[in-house]
Order: sequence, then structure tokens, then C-alpha cells
Amino acid sequence: MPLFLTFSDVACNIWEDICSYEVECNTTPESWAMLCHDNIVNAENERQTSIQLRGILDDIVIEVSNDQREQQNCVQQAFTERNAEMHTAKKRMEDNLDKTCKEIKKQEDNIQNLQTAIKNMEPPLKVAQSRLETRSWRPNNDLCNDAPQKRLVEEVQEIKASIEALKNKLAEAQQSRADLMETRRALETEIAFKQDSLFIDRDKCMTTATRYPTISRLVGYQ
Repeated sequence: MPLFLTFSDVACNIWEDICSYEVECNTTPESWAMLCHDNIVNAENERQTSIQLRGILDDIVIEVSNDQREQQNCVQQAFTERNAEMHTAKKRMEDNLDKTCKEIKKQEDNIQNLQTAIKNMEPPLKVAQSRLETRSWRPNNDLCNDAPQKRLVEEVQEIKASIEALKNKLAEAQQSRADLMETRRALETEIAFKQDSLFIDRDKCMTTATRYPTISRLVGYQ
């Protein structure tokens, strides 16, 4: 029903005996005023309760946020210390790898020198053995174990002993080089592992932690 009636409104009409109707009212002006007052008071009480609850919740969120922020700082500190340890270990391994590579180069030079020395011993051995073989053709009683014969035999034995010693040294050098190369592969693998670990902790985990929301955002003000 419209609040304001005009003479031309359809709702505007003549109602006979309207004044004789007994209208049952739910309230009196006094009770209506009281109800309005009570509603206002209740609404204000509810609002104040909501404000208090909001304040309590904000305090809880701030406290939890501070606790988490403190824990997050502890975690960041742990990451920082661990990254420093990892970087130091990686640097030591890199230094050791550099020394190992240099030692491999020295051992390879040593192997080459030993192989050259063994090869250089072959001509004297051939000469000594050939001289022994030639003297074996001496005729009759002249084929005797004289001083030259004994000296040639000693020379051949000494040359063979020297070659055998050089071959033993060569085998040791080759084994040492193989061990050094295995050490190099292990160091290279560990350095790669350390690099991956640093990338995960420093570039992934720590940068993710810097995106932790602020207290204002946690309590809903942002």
C-alpha cells in the first residue's frame, strides 16, 4: 500500500462504517517505543560483543603470526648456517679437485717417462743378449765361462732387473692414476650434489620464505 494517497489513487475509496471496526493492535505507543528501544539496545550489545570478539581474534592471529614469524626466522637462520657449511664443504672439494687434477697430470707425465725409460732399456738389452748369443758360437775349448762371459751375463741380468723395476713402478703409477681419476669422479659428483642442494635451499626454500604474509594481511586489513 502506498504511503501517500491522492484523490486519483485506486486505493482511495469510501469505506462505510470503517470507524465502527474494532481494530486489534499488537502494541501501544508506549510498548512500541519500548520494543524499538530494546531492539536498539540488543543490536548495540551484539555489535559491542562482535567488536570484542574481533579484538580477541585479532590478538590471537597476531600472537600466532608472531610465533610463526619467530619460528620462520629460526628456520631462515638454520638455512643460512647450513648454506654456509655447504658452501665451505663445496669450496674445499673444489680445491681438492684442483689438486687431484694436477696430480693426475703429474702422474701421467711420470707414466710417460717410465714408458720411455723402459723403451730406452731395450736396445742395451738387445746388444748384451746379442753379444752373449754371438759368443756362444766360439769353437771348441774357447767356449768357456771367462770374465767377459760372466760380465755379459751380469749385464743382461742387471738390465732385465732394471726393466722389471721400471715396469713395477709403471704399474704403481698407472694404479695411482686410476685411483686419482676415481677420486676426481667422486669429487665432481659430490660437488654437483652440493650445488644442487645449495640451489634448493638458497634459491628455492629461502626465497619462498620471504613471501610470508604480513600481520596486517593475516588479520584481514590487506
